[in-house]
Amino acid sequence: MSRERRMKKIQCTEDFFRRLLIGMLVRLRHLHFEGKTLNGCFLAENICVPLCEKDKNIPGPYIEVKLGHLQLDSFMPYTEDRGDKDLVKLGWILENQVFSPKTKLPSDVKQLVELLSNTPIKDQDLIYGHVGLMSAKEKVSHFLWLYKRLLYLKKRMPSKYKTIMQKITDEAQDWRKRAEKNKFLAKLKPRWKYSRNAEGLARFYRNAVEHLFKMFEGSEFTFEEELEDYHIIYILTGTFPELLGDLQKAFHEEGEFQALIVQDFCEGLAGSQTVSQAKNASAVTK
Repeated sequence: MSRERRMKKIQCTEDFFRRLLIGMLVRLRHLHFEGKTLNGCFLAENICVPLCEKDKNIPGPYIEVKLGHLQLDSFMPYTEDRGDKDLVKLGWILENQVFSPKTKLPSDVKQLVELLSNTPIKDQDLIYGHVGLMSAKEKVSHFLWLYKRLLYLKKRMPSKYKTIMQKITDEAQDWRKRAEKNKFLAKLKPRWKYSRNAEGLARFYRNAVEHLFKMFEGSEFTFEEELEDYHIIYILTGTFPELLGDLQKAFHEEGEFQALIVQDFCEGLAGSQTVSQAKNASAVTK
């Protein structure tokens, strides 16, 4: 950690970037929780990343970044408006200083960057618990949690359930045709057993998680547990790239998205997804 480089000069893999983005959000959250803000007045040059021989070998679930090359008077007392500007500025940095116009972002990361660029003060719990920050294993667990909640809403609050389903209609377009193009998902016979609407897609996605695990067990594929999670979520997100993000957003808009602890290391974020409501946030499933 004695040597550092400024963020705009690095090149990184998708996993490295995910951990780096978590590190940047953790740094801003800690800053805000300490009652400080930069009021959006910082650039990529102020975000310092640790150096090592190979970026991918930096240990830990997230990249611990530092804020540097700033004057003491750059820091101001925290207000929601100033904290909001910090998040908006981070989104601007990602879009304009980190990625080139040719960068093809994963859909969930793209959705997260869009949230950072728009109304983060309203969506802070969604930002800090966004699927774009999750590992493959966490994405699988998170979807199963969302689906369990969907079943509850369908039984207890059918109007809210219907509204959420309507909000993922775009991703549900021709979903069975897309599933049939994947050799693993095609074995689950999407056209025969599932309706063509968003409800059918959600049920298929849930069953695919279970059956893909069974499909890989005892087959010619011999994956480590983490790699197995990766392959399963890669198959599903590759076929339905925006479903998880759309579900999260729909849950949030309907008041059903509870603040999540994305990783155990986010203890500093636990129960503080919004600074002004620190006592009210809750943690759900890992």
